[in-house]
Amino acid sequence: MEKWQREQLDEAIKERGTKFLNDILNMVSSQKENENDFIKDILQIDRAEAKEIIEEYTDLANMMRYTFGIYRSNVEYFNQYSLQINSVVSTSLLIEQHIHDLTYNRDLLLTSNKKSDIDKLNGAITTLEKMNKKQKECFKEPIPKTYTEAERLHFMSLQDAIVKNTDDLLEDLKQQLADAKEQEKKIQNEIKHQEKSDYFIGTLSNDEDFYYMFRGTILNYVTNDVVEGVRDAFFRKYKIKIVDRKPKAERVHCLKASSYKFTTEKIAKLMQLALLNHSKNIINDRILFLFELFINLEEKTKQEEYKKIIKKHIKQAFKEMLEEDNKTETLACCTMSHAEEIMQEMGWFSIE
Repeated sequence: MEKWQREQLDEAIKERGTKFLNDILNMVSSQKENENDFIKDILQIDRAEAKEIIEEYTDLANMMRYTFGIYRSNVEYFNQYSLQINSVVSTSLLIEQHIHDLTYNRDLLLTSNKKSDIDKLNGAITTLEKMNKKQKECFKEPIPKTYTEAERLHFMSLQDAIVKNTDDLLEDLKQQLADAKEQEKKIQNEIKHQEKSDYFIGTLSNDEDFYYMFRGTILNYVTNDVVEGVRDAFFRKYKIKIVDRKPKAERVHCLKASSYKFTTEKIAKLMQLALLNHSKNIINDRILFLFELFINLEEKTKQEEYKKIIKKHIKQAFKEMLEEDNKTETLACCTMSHAEEIMQEMGWFSIE
């Protein structure tokens, strides 16, 4: 066969292949009908190489269709994992809200006394004891001789009443102080009891399963970015044009998953309460890092560093996929492997 004949043959195969891929991806008719039409065309053009050509383009079509399946599955997994995270975080949030209520005495065990009331009562008792001591010293002074007997008795009665009122007030304050200390003791015991729960965020953040569930959820997100990038690269190479493809704003996306918004809101509230309730940060650094990353995924993936790294990996993944004989079987492993490398390079797995 002359060179020009081979070139014409290759061009005809490419033309039929492009039509086949577009028909399959746009579901012009059933997949079986599209495949049968393509087989007939190739057999007429190049019977000798027909088997290899048909296998190559069929695998390409299946792989490109599979990108949509993987993408949707990852969104579903992202949503399911977000729901699981939400369930766990919700329980932790209830614990932190209870601790917050106990600490600031909105959830009363006995009487309405804040921890600061103990200091106020101690101060009031000290001041009143000093005043009472001075009063009693003053009352030891002899009554002026110019007073009549009735005036002397009245004056002494007033002194006794003042001393009694002050002693009664001191006794009342001391009882309030005892009650406040008992209240504080019960509050601290209840807080310690809450902190023993498996869902207490100080304990939970050290749980490996929780960590890997979080990490896997973010990996789903990054994998979809790689899948979309690789798919678009194949579309460009094989001149695929999807008819009536939804605008980007309307497409299925991880961040549009129903559970994402309320899960991030609960995580933010949990982080806030944990910081407020405890003298030091009780959330493990790894989980704290993933909390902040999860909440700010959209912002983080818009950064130039991320765009540069993912562009490089999409290019590499596309090249690897071109070299694979069975692209459909390779797609999932290839895209996830590059997503893991992207997260490593971004430093998102650096806290181990």
